[in-house]
Amino acid sequence: MPDDIIQEIVDYVRQEFGEDPADPASLQPEQVAYRGEFDLDGVPTHYWQVGRNVWATVAPYGDDCYSIDITDVSPTPAPASDAYSTLYVRNFDGDVDLTIPLTASSGGSYSLGRYQPLALPDGEQLEIYAEAHPNSSPPLVFIGINDGDDNQYLRGAVGLSFNYTTRRGSLLLLTLGVVR
Repeated sequence: MPDDIIQEIVDYVRQEFGEDPADPASLQPEQVAYRGEFDLDGVPTHYWQVGRNVWATVAPYGDDCYSIDITDVSPTPAPASDAYSTLYVRNFDGDVDLTIPLTASSGGSYSLGRYQPLALPDGEQLEIYAEAHPNSSPPLVFIGINDGDDNQYLRGAVGLSFNYTTRRGSLLLLTLGVVR
């Protein structure tokens, strides 16, 4: 590994995400954190965390070369139960990207507890509910949406990831129990 590998990672990530190096909000070397070496398909690969859910990988390539890449897959998989502790809501316009934590109960289940308001950028108001039972066999998940007179309640085994179009036409993706 070269001595300036952190700067090479920063330069690569900035290029991939189209960041201007002169912009103080772009990735900085002090924001890059080494996470360790992990075996990736038989190749010793070094991981640096460069964002909340973004890692840079550096793997040997040939005798004296290496390759840098980015991924949204953690080198250390999260416990399966963690997939049930958060409801993800996003839209395809990019102006909604929510991570909504669920509350754990003593029995290992997770829930919002009650319907929660969800305000969309266009002023539309919804209510959402989520519940997960990862210890049941198979794990069960529930998502409810109150959208005026249109109420949806979905139930799934293992996980749910589905699209919902609101009354005003916003297309939302809701995900629970699916590792992202």
